[in-house]
Amino acid sequence: MLAAMCRLYTDLTSHESIIDLVQGFDEFGPTYDATAPAKPWAIRTTDMGRVIRRRDDGGWRVDQMRWGLVPYWSKDLKIGVQCVNARSDTIADKPAFREAFKRRRCLVPASSWVEWREEIVEGEKKPNKQPYRIELGNGAPILFAGLWEGWRPKNGDGTNGEPVLSYAIATCDPSPYAAQIHDRMPVLIEPENAEAWCAAPAAEALQLLRGYTGPLVARPIHRDIAVAKKATAASIEAIGPAVAQVSA
Repeated sequence: MLAAMCRLYTDLTSHESIIDLVQGFDEFGPTYDATAPAKPWAIRTTDMGRVIRRRDDGGWRVDQMRWGLVPYWSKDLKIGVQCVNARSDTIADKPAFREAFKRRRCLVPASSWVEWREEIVEGEKKPNKQPYRIELGNGAPILFAGLWEGWRPKNGDGTNGEPVLSYAIATCDPSPYAAQIHDRMPVLIEPENAEAWCAAPAAEALQLLRGYTGPLVARPIHRDIAVAKKATAASIEAIGPAVAQVSA
């Protein structure tokens, strides 16, 4: 059985590249740190990641949020672990995501994502799960389609506490190339569609939830990337050749 996707990605995108990705970008929010994320080579569930969103006045800002969307109606943060990805076929209807999809769509900058493929190793009876780092063919920064939410915990006196900002990444059927690794992939938003994804009516935004058809490159990386306590920046370095391209 394939592992749930997408549970790990990298965001090595430079401060300057984020500004260049979105036309009209002009504000880094109060929660943003130019040196963040803390471990940009392995962002995992419940980690803090960077999120680009529209302001009410039409401008753009970037903040840090918790990966794993917590719906506004949730009683606690635990549901966020289950709401890391929003499937394209249910994103508009699933209770955890439908309000955010209508009103709070965002962009998640990244440089690659990691998926696991079961492979038979000579001399071993059971297949191993080999991680692959997948990125654009030209190595350019990526924008994932995302949703964000602001959840407020209840204080002991019944009042609302400070909001916890969280996000999810939309997923879809894979491109022929990505399908060699996994049966799902994150939705990639091209920079010219950034405004449409974040600001267009929901019916129009649905049309952008499709597999990326441009060139991708997947390379095997170290298995220790799977264990947070063991992984290092070197864990995402390639240990073998890229997966062969699929014939048209």
